[in-house]
Amino acid sequence: MPSSSRKRARRGWATARKYLPDLDVAAAGGWKETTSLKRAYQQADEDTMLEVVMGAGKLRERQA
Repeated sequence: MPSSSRKRARRGWATARKYLPDLDVAAAGGWKETTSLKRAYQQADEDTMLEVVMGAGKLRERQA
């Protein structure tokens, strides 16, 4: 598999798992740390952005 195809596949794999804990995704995907995973491989997508905007949940009042 050419390098660009491999990177594209890893990017898709990592993006599909961005809702999971970073450390687990990095370990399962072979990344030694989470910085490159998050910076280069996990990307924003329309479905997740819509979920953030529409279903972020309700804020709770701060308890004194």
